[in-house]
Amino acid sequence: TMDWSFPFHDYLFVIPRGTHMDGGLGHSGSSATWTSKYGSVISSISGWLSTTTSSRTGQPFDFEHDGGTDGVNERGLAVHLLYLEATQYPVLGDRQGVTYGRGGGYLL
Repeated sequence: TMDWSFPFHDYLFVIPRGTHMDGGLGHSGSSATWTSKYGSVISSISGWLSTTTSSRTGQPFDFEHDGGTDGVNERGLAVHLLYLEATQYPVLGDRQGVTYGRGGGYLL
């Protein structure tokens, strides 16, 4: 359950195996890139998230790629993201990274 005081207008996305993905850091950092090994279905808060801007990149969120909160791949691996407002993310420096909105897709 998403215990929030407003709706997120969830969407389900089917991500086919072999889909090229990136970490979503835009110009603010070096994004990791990968190709999905397994197909997956992801629940996304894109309906709400696409109306906001990333505090990290300063860019609008991507409707199709950001906002994955829960998902499962064709091998049965499931992810469920949690949110803690007080979280402090480290500076990546020269390392490649993945935004929290794309972390579930990265794991799947």
